[in-house]
Amino acid sequence: MDLERLERQGADANLAIRLMRAADDIALAHWGLRHFTGKQPRMEGHVQLGARRYFVRLQCGHLVEAMKLIAEVQASPRFLTLLAHCEPFAREAFARLLNYLPGAPMKSEFDTRIKSIRNKAAFHYDRKMVGAALESRASRPQ
Repeated sequence: MDLERLERQGADANLAIRLMRAADDIALAHWGLRHFTGKQPRMEGHVQLGARRYFVRLQCGHLVEAMKLIAEVQASPRFLTLLAHCEPFAREAFARLLNYLPGAPMKSEFDTRIKSIRNKAAFHYDRKMVGAALESRASRPQ
């Protein structure tokens, strides 16, 4: 499909491109996590734990932003029609994601577990979160 034809699709084309970008970002962050989960060369081993934590934080950030796109898909008749023609596993996965949108049953859990990591640890280096983690680690026996 050429870009002119895609552009004529309007808001749906824009949403499709943003969904692809989000999927690529999440997949790349997951690749990084998997890369640093395996055995590392000696020179990279010292950053392994920190790298894994970084990629989890990065995935949380991308997921928070991508959930906004899920709400847009839910509001798009064209995307819902496309989704109806997808394999059952894709429809089921989409239905599970809807549980984490505003007003849905799992939204508060999403905010507590994922959004708070994005807002306080991934990009904002929250003083209270770091303080609590430091206190918790310092009180553990070595």
